[in-house]
Amino acid sequence: MPGVQSLKEQKYYANPRNQFWKILFSLFDLPLEECYEVTLFMTYPNIKLVLFNGGKAFETFKKKVGFDFKGLEFETVIRF
Repeated sequence: MPGVQSLKEQKYYANPRNQFWKILFSLFDLPLEECYEVTLFMTYPNIKLVLFNGGKAFETFKKKVGFDFKGLEFETVIRF
């Protein structure tokens, strides 16, 4: 479950004490950006498959981003 700060800002790992984004950006030797949009598919056009770890993730993606990407497959994967 996302934390209070993440829910309030509607961002992943929004708490400034969380190191997730700092680590991720440093791994790719990129400057830390506070604002991020869903430009992943434009930046990496060779992506062919997107997997979701449940129905809620799938529905949230559909609502926030949509599925208007040619050549991509979308699947919900649920493992027990």
